[in-house]
Amino acid sequence: MRPRGVTREEHSLTAIFRSEMNDRPGDGSEKEPRADGMTVVSYLLGGLAFWGGVGWLADWAFGFTTLFLPIGLILGLVGAIYLIVTQYGRS
Repeated sequence: MRPRGVTREEHSLTAIFRSEMNDRPGDGSEKEPRADGMTVVSYLLGGLAFWGGVGWLADWAFGFTTLFLPIGLILGLVGAIYLIVTQYGRS
């Protein structure tokens, strides 16, 4: 006897959706995470925005015009590329 609300339709949209969701990393499987374009771009933009902001704040706090901002942008870019390579570059 099946619980109420459970159907045996194997090819329904919900069954297909559940099978797609179960293929995602983080569900206990040993699959490697897949990098899509939005993830890579968000890492790059996030690193640039965060460390560029830290550099801008350091310039503002110490009274420089443009000393720490380029350093922060370079650190953010290098850090983002490092994260991308370590998470998605190794196979």
